[in-house]
Amino acid sequence: MKVFIFLIGALIIFRAPTFSQQKMETKSDHTKVKVQGAEAASDYLNLQADSVQAVELVRLSKTWMDAMMKHDSMKLETIMAAEYNLKKGDGTVVAARALWLDNLYNHLKISKFEQSGINAQVYGNIGIVTSMYSWIGTMNNNQFESKGYMTDVWLKRNNHWQVVSRTSAPFPGSNTLEGK
Repeated sequence: MKVFIFLIGALIIFRAPTFSQQKMETKSDHTKVKVQGAEAASDYLNLQADSVQAVELVRLSKTWMDAMMKHDSMKLETIMAAEYNLKKGDGTVVAARALWLDNLYNHLKISKFEQSGINAQVYGNIGIVTSMYSWIGTMNNNQFESKGYMTDVWLKRNNHWQVVSRTSAPFPGSNTLEGK
């Protein structure tokens, strides 16, 4: 907290005019500088709030994939919105939530899953999480090994984040679930 207060103080001081600038300013100019300093502090606080939410989205992304690996249906039900869709890179829907969960529980055996380069951006009540993936397993007893990019769209409702969409695209040459 002390560091945060120090940074706000430093930000306001940094924005404050020097003594020679103060002598040359009119009273309205000086008021404008004070307002700009307050706006900068407000912008900084908003940036901090977005950063906290971005960290939360990264944590939730990891929790989601951990729940996938453990078949934790309670966590999956909480994290995945009812309207969730898995999409290909071209936007084609591969699986709605019910099919995604059915595949996970009944057709998919994941022996290895890694998610790296996780980055989250927050835009009001919408969060975008990008990352790379690598996974190995079988789908209906057909082996696959795939690496690629993922983009997840999260929506915050009633102060709770849920993932509404994942778009993934394998790197060229990856052996995807379709066997290609």
